[in-house]
Amino acid sequence: GPDQTVCAGTAVLLDATVLGGTYLWQDGSTGATFNASSPGIYSVLVTNNGCSSSDSFTLSNFGIQTVNLGPDVVLCQGQSTTFDVTLPGATYLWSTGATTPTISVNVDGPVWVRTTQGTCFASDTARVTINPMPLVNLGVDRTLCAGEDVLLDANYPGATYLWSTGAVTPTITANATGNYSVDVTVNGCTASDAVSVTVLSANAVNLGPDVVACAADPILLDATTPGSTYLWSNGATSATLSPTVSGTVWVRVSTGLCSVSDTVLVTVNPMPLVDLGVDQTLCAGEDV
Repeated sequence: GPDQTVCAGTAVLLDATVLGGTYLWQDGSTGATFNASSPGIYSVLVTNNGCSSSDSFTLSNFGIQTVNLGPDVVLCQGQSTTFDVTLPGATYLWSTGATTPTISVNVDGPVWVRTTQGTCFASDTARVTINPMPLVNLGVDRTLCAGEDVLLDANYPGATYLWSTGAVTPTITANATGNYSVDVTVNGCTASDAVSVTVLSANAVNLGPDVVACAADPILLDATTPGSTYLWSNGATSATLSPTVSGTVWVRVSTGLCSVSDTVLVTVNPMPLVDLGVDQTLCAGEDV
């Protein structure tokens, strides 16, 4: 029969049957038929009553042979992965319903694709596993009295830990001013959190140097300390103050039973008065 081009994986039965004949195929087999299952050239020599004749046949694969989504994928919550099975002239159908050569996946479960080229198709399946992110919450920023400490707890089942201090325990004790952070890792997924700790030492509140400003210039004194209360010399209880007159300004910052204070001298210089009068109109040759 004529040469054939078939889809990958399709076999063709070659039949050389002649009544009373004997057969010799290209691989040495002697059956009347041969199952051609891979691309190549096949031939047979048929002998009958001492007379021999031969024929050959070429088998080719049409286009698409296989698609491969690769190994199964493990992601952390919030991540995604891209599958790509681009083949020239092919069409695609994914388990998500997409018909593009590539898709991005960020949900747990199996993913399959069927790729068609002409009358031939191939398919593959991979599994995407989404691991949850660990939960970590060190709480709000803290302010301590001198000599106090605070327990920072990042405990999460099955996790490993790395603190900014180098500690690898679920908890640490903080007793010095600074920023503390931790990385919590479970099944390759890492979540982080940070907290600021302020210790109310004698110099914990600093309003800065004395201030000299013009009356038109804004002044801002800032005593912000997380978790504290404030009392200014004018009776204000906010974390910041914008004085508009000259004088000595102090603030007392309190946390629990401890407090610290600072004082600054504010000088507000008055703006000079200048008045050139109203607009004027002169006759030619006059001046003003």
